[in-house]
Amino acid sequence: MGFFNDSLTPLMGKKSSSSVNGTSGTDNTMDCPECCSLITPSNNWYYSTMMVPKEFKEKVLVHVVSQYMTLNECFVPPLYLAIEGPAGEGKTSQTIAVLTQHNIEVLYVSASEISGSHEGDSVKILNDVYNYAVQRGKRGYCIAILIDDFHMGAINQDSRTEKTINSNLLTGRMMNLADCSDDKRIPIIMTGNDFSTVYAPLLRSGRADMYRWEPDIKLKSVIIQSILDPFVKMNEDEFVQFCSIFRRGTISDFSQLKNDLRKRYVWEMIENKTSLNIEVIRKLDCKMSSLQRLNFQELCELAEKRIKPII
Repeated sequence: MGFFNDSLTPLMGKKSSSSVNGTSGTDNTMDCPECCSLITPSNNWYYSTMMVPKEFKEKVLVHVVSQYMTLNECFVPPLYLAIEGPAGEGKTSQTIAVLTQHNIEVLYVSASEISGSHEGDSVKILNDVYNYAVQRGKRGYCIAILIDDFHMGAINQDSRTEKTINSNLLTGRMMNLADCSDDKRIPIIMTGNDFSTVYAPLLRSGRADMYRWEPDIKLKSVIIQSILDPFVKMNEDEFVQFCSIFRRGTISDFSQLKNDLRKRYVWEMIENKTSLNIEVIRKLDCKMSSLQRLNFQELCELAEKRIKPII
């Protein structure tokens, strides 16, 4: 089972001075559309050391790299990669981590942002996002568009959802983009819980690759171990047992245990203090790094407050 971590340099509290394709990591000459966020390798300290399974890494990187290869005259790779799976299992965060750790920019947008409220809005918003990414590509940046919660957007074809002109226009525009074979193709990755209500022809073979992400207990235990390892003193077998007991929890639930632990320690440090100012709070930061790590039983007691155990 392969995992990767290309950069272990701590980036907490500061921005990296790394560059992308020989250009500065910050480029203020083009305005990013208000509906989306540009995540670059130079400002991704949260994702820089995130561990990602090899299988997930392969799906994302192969999809993006294929779009930028020049030998696509005989084979035009699908424009879309649709990553489907249960909520909270790391589809979006792992996608961002994989790309930024490999010096690929991410243009992040929520599906709700491209739904639009007036006729034609959705297509205009999508065009703005796509054209911005094209311009970044022309300036030498490798970039991918990430549409989050795609199943919740205007393109949803659920029988309980009223069809609108915007949903029809957006569907048509996305199909046109998928069928375009010019040199302006920008890879698009879509994440969602359930793509069964998305217009089927949009996700057919040739336009989209489907990938289901639902890690089993063994894989999830390795991911969770990478998240919690700095805060606990447990071996691999204990992590497997821990994940089995709390298997109802998602990866995001386990990730939040770090925050639960932090809040508990913060309260212990400030409970008896009568005055809290910036200087005092900054001293608390220094103490946090020397706190005692949890053992198996202590971690289980912490987890029980967030995740229902299965005994």
